[in-house]
Amino acid sequence: MFVKLIVQFVSAGKPISTYQPNLHASSMKKTKKKTRTNSKKTSRRRRSRTSSGTSFEQLEVRNLLAAVTVSTAADVVDGDTSSISVLVAAPGSDGSISLREAITAAENTPGPDTINFDAATFNGEFADVIRLQSRLIVLDSTEIDGANFGVVVSGDTLGDDTLRAGSFVTDAQATAAAGSFADNTNGVFVFAGGDSQEVTISGLTITGGDSTTRGGGLQVANFAQLSVSTTTVAGNRAAVSGGGIQSD
Repeated sequence: MFVKLIVQFVSAGKPISTYQPNLHASSMKKTKKKTRTNSKKTSRRRRSRTSSGTSFEQLEVRNLLAAVTVSTAADVVDGDTSSISVLVAAPGSDGSISLREAITAAENTPGPDTINFDAATFNGEFADVIRLQSRLIVLDSTEIDGANFGVVVSGDTLGDDTLRAGSFVTDAQATAAAGSFADNTNGVFVFAGGDSQEVTISGLTITGGDSTTRGGGLQVANFAQLSVSTTTVAGNRAAVSGGGIQSD
């Protein structure tokens, strides 16, 4: 399991240095000689194949990232999420794309994807907080980029949590004392796409999750790989372990 956490969280692992063994002088000579021989053979093959004067070069196949922009804080699904391109063309009756719609469409689009946020919608106001109706389960390799937009994703469905002064972060202790956790979602994000899943999160505030098991803010399962940077994970709780982040 690979979890790389930056800023609020520091990875426990240390950089892995690479070791290049020294070649003995005689070995280097033999290797060099062998390389020249192979080079001659390769050149002859290329000349015979390109004797007509036309040459072809095989290019590396690269998959371009598909991108979708979240344009509403509402946690609704009324658009066509069969793919990112279809969702952009048919966002639903509200004409906007929610974070949940974007995640679902990304999972239905082959290859890694990027989810970003509309600066006209997300500008750090209380009304811009994404209040989830249920936790978000992500199964695809995805980059969720909220940098510079002040995006807050909260499990506080009704918006009745007690907040830390000057922020939109849930004060877990005060909220629990007031009995206001009852409407909060069972966690905020769950990543469970297996060891081939690579997720990057940046620029988010993740708060208000109330897991009945593990990972109140972020739960990483099934060997998924998660990288988090410039992100606040706070004001979450879990019944068993990992109030903020749990890596299973």
